[in-house]
Amino acid sequence: MNRFRLNGVTYYQEYRKCGKAGCRVCQRGPGHGPYWYSRDRLGHREYIGRQLPPSIEAARAAYRQKFEEMLEERGRLRLALTAIESHINGLGLSNDEKAALQGLGYGDTLA
Repeated sequence: MNRFRLNGVTYYQEYRKCGKAGCRVCQRGPGHGPYWYSRDRLGHREYIGRQLPPSIEAARAAYRQKFEEMLEERGRLRLALTAIESHINGLGLSNDEKAALQGLGYGDTLA
């Protein structure tokens, strides 16, 4: 099932049981759906439907893209930190470490 948080609202999917005694869908599987719901910070729940609105899908895609960019930047910063620690300890720098420092604007000052 899908679940994600965006701007303080949690969006999630659930299957629902209809409660009808002869319902084959509920008897043979998890129930009807899945349906999208949202829950805000105060715990208010709202039914959305089978599909997310296009605006929420677009915001979700933009968030994923930004998150991926942040993960890449974190990797570059970690590598630069390793390079700085290596320099402080008098160790040589790898080409990747030199590139990470150059990406932060240090050029060849630590290389």
